[in-house]
Amino acid sequence: MKLVVFDLDGTLARTSAVDAECYARALVDTLGIQGVETDWNRYEHVTDEGILAQLFMEHFGRVPVARERERILDRFVDLLADRWAANPTEFAEVPGAGSMVAHLLDEGGWTVALATGGWRQLAEWYSPIWACTLLCLLTLAAAAAISLHTPILTSRNMIVVLPALYVIAAELTSSLMGRWGAAVGAMYLAAQAGLMSQSIVAYYTKEMKEQWRDSAALVLHTPGCESGTIHVYGDSANYRFFTKSVRPQLRLIEIPEGATKDLGHEPPTSCPILLWVVGWAWNADDLGGRLGLSAPSFGVADFYGAFVVFRNPPYT
Repeated sequence: MKLVVFDLDGTLARTSAVDAECYARALVDTLGIQGVETDWNRYEHVTDEGILAQLFMEHFGRVPVARERERILDRFVDLLADRWAANPTEFAEVPGAGSMVAHLLDEGGWTVALATGGWRQLAEWYSPIWACTLLCLLTLAAAAAISLHTPILTSRNMIVVLPALYVIAAELTSSLMGRWGAAVGAMYLAAQAGLMSQSIVAYYTKEMKEQWRDSAALVLHTPGCESGTIHVYGDSANYRFFTKSVRPQLRLIEIPEGATKDLGHEPPTSCPILLWVVGWAWNADDLGGRLGLSAPSFGVADFYGAFVVFRNPPYT
């Protein structure tokens, strides 16, 4: 087994500056120590604990007690969290650091470890949160970019980031329980679980699920529908979301909900699809009668909460 050990601040993450500023500010806020020298080379032991001990000896002639150390650490964490919320770029990775670590892990035979002069609580708490937050942001950015061509940015597809969100929730719960007790941690965990969970009713009834994606896939992959005309039932903007980027020449004609129209004598176009419907409030038989579509003359592709009607000859 081969071991590689990385420092954190300045090696894997560009956090040296924000770390120094928040450390000095924490000492001002908790102890009133002004003008803390942030050139760490002047200190005998360049760790958070060693620097604190030396400052205590210089200002108070003694080492800090556990309660004082906890106050400073708590304030330090709060300041870092505030800076993260205000400007996450201050915590960006050193270019190439993430890919290098990933390469070592993928190659096999390597064990990667983290060494830092910071307090253990900070390294343990922030490392997984940073990694998982970065993973979520990269996934969302990639999905958003791909969606400019093919719509995929749906709650179902974003399920891939759930493991990372679970890790973040677990780290936050652990931190809250350590600082304010089990009751506060449990309250946060319950609230987080509620936000991350989706009710069964909403999953099976809310549109923009399989019915949109599957029926849109059929429309987009039907030969001849690169252009032409398709009638859609309801707000055409919802349907156009799926076609405007990849089928800009395909014309969608809106039929308002509740309206009637005789589609039985519509002139043919290059696209064999006559009607595209997504929704739970109607079915193919009801709309067929309302829109002048007799079953023998048209083919129907039925989906979960959606259907597509083809001109004769039927495509089913």
